[in-house]
Amino acid sequence: MFFIYNIIIFTIVFSFIIMIFTIIITKKKRDGINKKLKEIDNESKLLAIDDLRKIIKKTPNNFIARDKLAGLLLNNKSYLSAIKEYLIIIDHTQTNREINEVEYLNKIAHVYMLMENYEDAKKYYLISKSKDDLNLEANFQLGNIEMIKDNFEKADFYYNLAYKIDPDNLELKKLYAICNFKMNNFKNANEKLLKYLSDKNNDEEAVYYLAYTYYHLNNFEEAVKNFMYLKSSEKFAAESFYTLGNIRLNQRKYIQAIEDFNNCLLKGSYKDINKLSEINYLIAECYFHENDLVKAIQYWQKIFEMDPDYKDVRLKLNNYSEISSNYYLEMYLIGSVNQFIKICKLIVQYYIKHFSPLKGKVKFLESNTSSEGSLQILAEVTSGNFIEQNLFVFLRSATTIGDVTIREHYNILKEKKADKGICITAGNFSDSVKQFIESRMIKLIEREQLMEILDNISKEIRNNQKKA
Repeated sequence: MFFIYNIIIFTIVFSFIIMIFTIIITKKKRDGINKKLKEIDNESKLLAIDDLRKIIKKTPNNFIARDKLAGLLLNNKSYLSAIKEYLIIIDHTQTNREINEVEYLNKIAHVYMLMENYEDAKKYYLISKSKDDLNLEANFQLGNIEMIKDNFEKADFYYNLAYKIDPDNLELKKLYAICNFKMNNFKNANEKLLKYLSDKNNDEEAVYYLAYTYYHLNNFEEAVKNFMYLKSSEKFAAESFYTLGNIRLNQRKYIQAIEDFNNCLLKGSYKDINKLSEINYLIAECYFHENDLVKAIQYWQKIFEMDPDYKDVRLKLNNYSEISSNYYLEMYLIGSVNQFIKICKLIVQYYIKHFSPLKGKVKFLESNTSSEGSLQILAEVTSGNFIEQNLFVFLRSATTIGDVTIREHYNILKEKKADKGICITAGNFSDSVKQFIESRMIKLIEREQLMEILDNISKEIRNNQKKA
């Protein structure tokens, strides 16, 4: 009996020793593997991958090694092999609670993002999101995928969720702001970009979008300030100068606008003929408004040589090339307001002297300019006991005038109870205008007759100067 008792004790002690020994051996093996894994980072990728595969072959359930292998495969752009390893890890989530399934679903989706396979990336992020709705990575990347597809409303949905989870995430803040911008929600975009730039004030892309938010919010002072910040940017300088030019053009700061558009051409190195034509056309408009018709014609000619059918360039060249050689016609069309009024009064006096049935002393009663640049002069002619009032309408245009414009002036004629109306343009009147005035007390003077009148006025002025 005593002998049996000793055998039992011996067996228990021996088993315990074997167990301790096994634990020690297992620990040493694990420590050896972990040591090997740490050393792998210092080896070449291919050797490291080889070593990890050997480790996994011996211990297939070593998910630390498998995760490391997938990471190295990913760095080596062996994307499908990396996905395969991640899928093997996910397959063991039921038996190994240490494996975070959501983490590895995100990793697989991330690999598909690197492959630009956005459909499969979206599929895995959605699975990940279904398991954890407040999953920052999944919501953020789903927003990015929808942005890539220009599905801005869907992107806004995912970014909004992600933003609630991590409102201090700078990358998210920037992309969410850009999404707001794309949805024309400029106020929210502006607020987020200002917060983002308080931490990342050297991000040129963020400044670019911030400048445009101010532009669309009609805060042109801040827009100009931010676009000017980008004037040395390799990527954004050309577009910034282009928008600055348009702002200055709308503000009638034509000299500054010309400088901006020229900088735009210098920084942009544009090869697109349409864009080149557009910028040159805007420069021509600035020169035209600055009353420098010679320069404007030079730019129209440049555009015509690139694209003869661009907008109304052909028509402008036909109309204004002749005008540039006729001082009075040039002043009529693009001179200062004072020059325009002075020439128009000379035309009134010439018209009454040569074309009016009633000739006599001319008195100017009213002179009014419109926002479109036209001028109305109400003149009174007195001859003995006869008095007649004529309403002259001078239209600063070298194109065709339609009946809407003439009807407006005709209504003014009736309001003022003038006896007669005379409408004058450096262009011509449409057929509908000519039909409209047939039974009304309105006379039309078109380009050809106007040029004749201006030539005669010029001759009279020269003759008077010689006599003097």
